[in-house]
Amino acid sequence: MSFATWAALLVGLLVAAPLVAHLLRRRPPDERPFAPVRFVPLTNAVSDRRTALEDRALFSVRALSVLLLAALGATPFLSCSRLAIARKKGASCALAIVLDDSMSMQATLPDGPTTRFARALQGATELFEGLESGDVVAIVLAGAPVRVALGTTTELDSARATLASLQPSDRGTDLEGATRLAMELLSGVSHVDKRVVVLSDLADRNGRAGPLSVPDGMALWAPLEELTDELNNCGVVHADRRSALVTVRVACSPLAFGQATPSAQASALNGATIGPPSDMAPPASPAPEPSRTATASATASATASETASARDPRIHGDFRAISGRRLALFAGDEELASVRLVLDEPARDIAIQLSEDALGKLRDRPLFAVLDGRDDLAVDDAAPVISAGAALTVGIVSDALDDKLATGGPPVVEQALRALDLGIDMAPLAVVPERAEELDPLALLIADDVPGFTPGQRRELGRWLEDGGVMLVTLGPRAAMAPLGAGFAPMLPAVVRWKTTAARGKKNSEGDALFAHADDGLEDFAPRARALLELDGDAELRTLARWDDDEPLVVERSIGRGVALTITLPFSTQVSDFAFRPGFLALLEHVVAKARSSRGTTRTTVGHPWTLPSWSGVSARRLGRGGAPESVVVVDGEVNARLEPAKLGRYELSVSGKTLMRVAAADEAEIVATPRAPAERGIERSLGGTSPRIDISPQVALCLMGLFVAELLLRIVGRLARKPA
Repeated sequence: MSFATWAALLVGLLVAAPLVAHLLRRRPPDERPFAPVRFVPLTNAVSDRRTALEDRALFSVRALSVLLLAALGATPFLSCSRLAIARKKGASCALAIVLDDSMSMQATLPDGPTTRFARALQGATELFEGLESGDVVAIVLAGAPVRVALGTTTELDSARATLASLQPSDRGTDLEGATRLAMELLSGVSHVDKRVVVLSDLADRNGRAGPLSVPDGMALWAPLEELTDELNNCGVVHADRRSALVTVRVACSPLAFGQATPSAQASALNGATIGPPSDMAPPASPAPEPSRTATASATASATASETASARDPRIHGDFRAISGRRLALFAGDEELASVRLVLDEPARDIAIQLSEDALGKLRDRPLFAVLDGRDDLAVDDAAPVISAGAALTVGIVSDALDDKLATGGPPVVEQALRALDLGIDMAPLAVVPERAEELDPLALLIADDVPGFTPGQRRELGRWLEDGGVMLVTLGPRAAMAPLGAGFAPMLPAVVRWKTTAARGKKNSEGDALFAHADDGLEDFAPRARALLELDGDAELRTLARWDDDEPLVVERSIGRGVALTITLPFSTQVSDFAFRPGFLALLEHVVAKARSSRGTTRTTVGHPWTLPSWSGVSARRLGRGGAPESVVVVDGEVNARLEPAKLGRYELSVSGKTLMRVAAADEAEIVATPRAPAERGIERSLGGTSPRIDISPQVALCLMGLFVAELLLRIVGRLARKPA
């Protein structure tokens, strides 16, 4: 506060003046008529009453008046951070609010218990209070994948209700996608004044990509700078178990590697006693001591640095090594094994070996990997351990001679999957499996230009697809030369013919979900020939993409819980340039995502949707907080049901009476992300700002007037009370 404010408040000390005046006030004693006094001789005697506070009500009114007078001189003196919109000549505006609901927004602010998300929600509410009739507002959520929480509307009451219902999630962050979506929403309104307001910590996987930007004609504003402090955080990304060996992926933010002050670094290392995951396992009493028979070992860096775990962080390359925290495995509330955490890079796989005694205690209880200690974000300090036998395995049937590149190496589809680094296990196969024990371990089967399937293969493939398998079949010259008895049903009930074509590439189509972000070059990839389909009229096929002459390019058929996709072109680079285009990688990413969402016990990044057939009666629940199930909403569709997990942890799905286990894992980029630079026009004062003080002068003045009237009334009442009857 300023000197003038302090000086005005000191006027409040004058409250002692009414007290002194009341105590020193003297007045003659009250006279009472007494008949016998006429017989007493008159004398000149003086009788003084003792000093006393007689009229307490009048004194209270006067003292309060003095205090309010001091407050009136000091106002405005209440500080706050209240967002307000600055209007251009009073015109209406169109406002798109990008609200970050990602995992990092659950961290608390340094100056109190409020989380970043709560502050962002408060900021959005403050902006809404400044909206007027005629303004347009929209809300976009920046947690990946980005979503429209509220389309452009002038119904401000509905917008406030939507805003009040929003909750934080454990998703990653996609600020660029959210900003792009917000701009698309604003592009359809007629307002001249269009603004995108980003309420976020600005930490996403593109932190080094530079500031956000918007095209001319729009303004971008990121007003809450208090949200952009870098997090000091380490988290468990995921954990896999192969027999007695558990591999845990741990990641830390750059600030946790020594870019913090010594005090901040010490707080990260000197954490609390380790305990079971509060949100994923039953509540526990104080954790027992680790089993004496349990053994633990780490990967090369962790094991070699075991003796250095008690030392201060040490400089190692561009990062400072983290040590001193423990990584432990819990079955319920019982610790089975642990190892000291030592990292010298942002993310690393740590291996923990379970002893025979620990394996015996494990039994059928769920296993969790838990990171002890305190940091800025606790929600990512634990993750369920899943069996590696349920990992995503992709079987690939491809001719290495025809599909090889001029540069050599394995077939082009294998090289592409390896380059995408989708976290899958590839299993090259010589032929399409025709036995259940060969198909069941696979989540995805890619068959590149095979000469049809034998009756035995079709029977097993149909059963495997019914059980949730995903298949990608490419049709080339071999597909048109299927031997007698071979075919592509039930995946593709059609006759295949291989012919030269005048078509140049894919037909551009709005709403193309398969190649939406990878259309570059697909309008002309120079096919020398292609497969033409003579479809069965009753075939339940969905065309995902077409050639520029309207013939099917990619078709899809749902079979039970699985799906079969067929592309009328092989991957061979001798037939076309399709394998060199971004659309080829997009197709592979699409089928891998399909496999993750439909086959067995799988793990996906939180926010990634799971698609299941809705006709089979789908229900889901999240196993969290003490093991108590938490119901999860499943969105039913005409063909498929959809579940988009917004929280980390294990999910139990019930599909046609069968129980499937799924795991939603943390986005590694969300843990290691750093705040990006503020927007280029993110601090424009013309867009708005904060109201730093609250002026309560009118209210204080009204109170003073009321007290003046109260004093007059008390004086009148007092005089009437003293008047002789």
